[in-house]
Amino acid sequence: MEYIDTNILISYIDKNDAKHNMAEDLLNKYTNKVISELNIIEMRIVLSRSNIKEEEIDALIDYLIIKNNIQIKSIDINKSIVKGNEMVNNLKLKTLDLLHIANAILLNADKFITFDKNFVNKKKPIKNYNLEVINPL
Repeated sequence: MEYIDTNILISYIDKNDAKHNMAEDLLNKYTNKVISELNIIEMRIVLSRSNIKEEEIDALIDYLIIKNNIQIKSIDINKSIVKGNEMVNNLKLKTLDLLHIANAILLNADKFITFDKNFVNKKKPIKNYNLEVINPL
């Protein structure tokens, strides 16, 4: 299972993004894609800063999920926080990044796909949690 980081999703939505084609290729390459509600709220925040109407944001997110056959999985936020607290000293990531890794682990994902360079230096400690970081940059 592949947990998709929000930056991939935003790059896919924004056809003017320099990484749009790469995001599209990644979403086409993998077949068992999953995200959590954390991705949804992050996308809503980013898109709302672009003065996109709420209905359009909902439509863009729905289109992205349906077109790319992405599953949205529910995760108890308390479990994410507990898992994040267990890993904080090993990974030393920003809060949302740590919670995305925690969510990927809780969902039993084996790949974490991201454009975020913060994860490149963390590949080895993240691998200790049976999660491979895929960063094509």
